[in-house]
Amino acid sequence: MTYMQKLHFSIQINAKKEKVWDVMFGDATYREWKGSFWEGSYFKGDWSEGSKMIFLTPHLTGPEEGGSIYRVIKNRKYELMSLENIGRVSDEVEHIISKDERKSLPPYQNYTFVDKDWGTELLIDIDFLDEYETIEGIGSLGDLKTIDGLTVREEDKARLEQAWSKWLKAIKEIAERV
Repeated sequence: MTYMQKLHFSIQINAKKEKVWDVMFGDATYREWKGSFWEGSYFKGDWSEGSKMIFLTPHLTGPEEGGSIYRVIKNRKYELMSLENIGRVSDEVEHIISKDERKSLPPYQNYTFVDKDWGTELLIDIDFLDEYETIEGIGSLGDLKTIDGLTVREEDKARLEQAWSKWLKAIKEIAERV
């Protein structure tokens, strides 16, 4: 049985939400803030609703690039970006999975940009499963432990919390530059 958690992250940024949005989703600035934890990370896609976004990191799952595939569910520019996890990339091969199999992946990530008198509050909500059912054909998903056919992701939660701590600081620093 899998258990869903929501991981919440937030930061106050002394910049307009349009600038924070551009830092989060612009190609060059994405590479900069994402690279503060996973060097060489980048995305392929255009952020339009319904589009497929591929997030890649060199050597994530082996000698080749690996990463995640998401679909943009909502793009309310400068307000909300909502993404649904639809697959993985392993050794540079895309694995789009069925809706039934998606139950074993963390389904959504939501990025909310809130106007404040002093700037922007960036809110990030990420679905996280304590356990992942093993999915055939995906290949290596990183540092996973399999117990009774389930993959336990305790280290992944800690790594994700550490990553978002660094990423939020980097986003703030980039957005607040003069």
